[in-house]
Amino acid sequence: MSDDSHFFLRDHWEYDPTAPKHVREDAGKGIDTKSLHSGFHPYQNQNDFRLFTPPLVQSVTYPYETFDKIPCPVYGRTRPPTNTVLEERLASLEGGESCITAGSGSCGQYHCHGSTPAPHGSGSGFCTAVYFKVPGR
Repeated sequence: MSDDSHFFLRDHWEYDPTAPKHVREDAGKGIDTKSLHSGFHPYQNQNDFRLFTPPLVQSVTYPYETFDKIPCPVYGRTRPPTNTVLEERLASLEGGESCITAGSGSCGQYHCHGSTPAPHGSGSGFCTAVYFKVPGR
């Protein structure tokens, strides 16, 4: 692949306590509205889906013409459309900036313990609804 960012599909994130707090555009909406409408915008996504409710995409592989221009998604564990909508809705309901879902328990464990560092100086890390203390911090 000519560009690794297409493969990983997630930007690097690092905690910055001086950064302005992210305010979601749906912050003032109720829980019912958020749970039904966050993450899927039928008028923006009409060319892809042509419906008002998000489909359950069950594919694990997606076609693309060349390695130079790889569309999103590429593989079922790297941001398939159904997971993207779920992540947006969970982030909205929790008032968070973003969310990561996992395709299996071992993948979730890796995200929690192997690749999610604690914010600098905080002494703790977090993942979905599981909170844990980072040893030695």
